[in-house]
Amino acid sequence: MTDMTTSGSTEAPDFREPETHLTADFLDSCLQSAGRSFREGELAYLAMTSQIENPIRDRVAYDDAPALQERLDWM
Repeated sequence: MTDMTTSGSTEAPDFREPETHLTADFLDSCLQSAGRSFREGELAYLAMTSQIENPIRDRVAYDDAPALQERLDWM
């Protein structure tokens, strides 16, 4: 999906280009930064009161949306 108002183009990104690759290092940095964004004790509380994968998934998605948008340039 492309955003014509931002890019001026309707072409899908070329995922063969290195700058658009979702590499293990990039995903690891996303997980690391999301993990550091929890306050002390917050993650332990969430683990006891919810399915822990949901808050982690949501935090990664929220915190790293700008980096993913820049990297993929199509959101």
